[in-house]
Amino acid sequence: MTTGEKIAALRKKGGMTQEELAEVLNVSRQSVSRWEMDIAFPETDKLIKLSKIFAVSIDYLLNDRNMCIRIWFRILSLKLPPTTCTRINGSE
Repeated sequence: MTTGEKIAALRKKGGMTQEELAEVLNVSRQSVSRWEMDIAFPETDKLIKLSKIFAVSIDYLLNDRNMCIRIWFRILSLKLPPTTCTRINGSE
């Protein structure tokens, strides 16, 4: 799941409209829409607020498990040391 997909899912699960979320974050509804469609990315301060609003970690919002799996396959094909992905995944 992308960050935008997670924001959309969390917003819907919380019963919020894009307009309501935008108001809480002091951004436009269009900004929320662009985040959810992965056209734009929230600024750091907005990510912090989103994590508090939805009671999730910033790591959850940012981490794309599928990306790490793709990186692992790339590491294996290049025979790179496995620490490359563990650093990205934060599990060092």
